[in-house]
Amino acid sequence: MKQLRLKMNIISDKKSSNIFFLEIGIFLFLLALSFGGVILKSFITKEPLIDESDLELIKAGKIISFIIIAPFMEEFFFRGFLNFERGKVYFVLFVIAALFIVSMKVNVGINIIIIVLSVILFLNNNLYKKMTYFISKYLIVLVIFSSVCFGLLHFINYEYFKFYNLLVITPKILLGFFAAYITIRYNIWVALICHSINNLLPTLLIYFTIG
Repeated sequence: MKQLRLKMNIISDKKSSNIFFLEIGIFLFLLALSFGGVILKSFITKEPLIDESDLELIKAGKIISFIIIAPFMEEFFFRGFLNFERGKVYFVLFVIAALFIVSMKVNVGINIIIIVLSVILFLNNNLYKKMTYFISKYLIVLVIFSSVCFGLLHFINYEYFKFYNLLVITPKILLGFFAAYITIRYNIWVALICHSINNLLPTLLIYFTIG
């Protein structure tokens, strides 16, 4: 019996290892797809791959914001709800991220509404449980919606809508789906690391290109 259990554990470990390497492969593919989209867009528009505005990214303050703060806020805003069942601390971090992101575009009144509703949900355990149940019931729909919104958020980087910008936006949507999967399979902190790596690579590219 012990030998059988040992064999089953070995098989399980091999499967987990294979899945892990597959996940790394998918992540690397999505990174390559993201870079490919940027390069193809540059080729179509005849715009330089790196312009003067990108130089801001290699400043110390911008690097911290781009690699740590922005991924943190975006992950908890778009994927934080997937970890609500792990504890209310994730709900609080989600609300903080929501206030941060909403503050960039919306007036103070909306922030006050978010805070009031959040306090009510936080203090009322019954409502909080209903919210987590709603998330689990409509998980697929919410993942699709949040992943698409995550990609579309990056349209704010462009002054006008152009169809070739979808070359950059589409990989972001796919990365959103991947981050949601990682958040569900592991936790949001692993997704946060992936997001930071995704933001780190273009920063390194700019740094070494200029250097």
